[in-house]
Amino acid sequence: MKTNSLQYDFLKRVRVSVIYRDVFLLVFIIPCILSILLAYLSGKSERILNRILCFSGGVSVFWIGLVLASDLGFRMLQSDPDATNAAFNHTAPVGALLFGWLPASIFCSIIYLMTWIPKQIRKSKGLA
Repeated sequence: MKTNSLQYDFLKRVRVSVIYRDVFLLVFIIPCILSILLAYLSGKSERILNRILCFSGGVSVFWIGLVLASDLGFRMLQSDPDATNAAFNHTAPVGALLFGWLPASIFCSIIYLMTWIPKQIRKSKGLA
C-alpha cells in the first residue's frame, strides 16, 4: 500500500510541474520573441539613441514577461484542486521581479552581440 501512495505523490508532483511549465511557456513565448526582435534591431541600428531604446525595450519586455509568466504559472498551480503546499509557498515571481533584469540583460546582450559584431567585421573589411 505504501508504494501506491509513493506513486500517487510522484504523479501528483509531475502533474503540478507540467501545469506550471505549460502556462509559463505559453505566457513567456511572446515576450521572448519581442525581446529577440528588439535586441536584433538594436544591433542593426546605426544611431546610438535607437540602440539604447531598442536594447532597454528588449530587456524590459523580457523582464515583464518573466514576472508575468512566473506569477500566472503559480496562480494556475494554486487553482488546481490537488494543489500541494508548495504551490502556496512560492517566491519565484518576487525573485523574477527583483532580479529578472539580470537574465534579461544577458539574453539581450547575446542577441545584440550576435548582430553587432558581424556588422563591425564587415565594416572593417570595407564590405558594408
